[in-house]
Amino acid sequence: MKRLLALILCTIMIALTVIACTTSDPADTETSADTETAEPESTAEETEAVEEEPDYYAYLFVYFTGNDPSQEKIFYSISTNGYKFKTLNKGAPVLESNSGTGCVRDPYVFKGEDGYYYM
Repeated sequence: MKRLLALILCTIMIALTVIACTTSDPADTETSADTETAEPESTAEETEAVEEEPDYYAYLFVYFTGNDPSQEKIFYSISTNGYKFKTLNKGAPVLESNSGTGCVRDPYVFKGEDGYYYM
């Protein structure tokens, strides 16, 4: 039961992080002090020529499959609705360790001082 609760909490945390990553990054924004001249406004013709980018979003489920050292590797699954997940990388682990115990587990996402997210 504890393991199931931990997996659910990890999924929620990663889903929220994926959503947060799709918003604009503060490191990419410019302030008026950074620019010397304002850019000219685009014309209607230029605006029509630009296609809108599609919104890409999904839930990323990062997990390990068990407590045995052979199962403590990082796997990815993805979902567009949060209920039905598709395993990525053909079911193979995306991260394995060749040092120490050879185990990788308990992934988490954090925001670095530079404003980027890391796992």
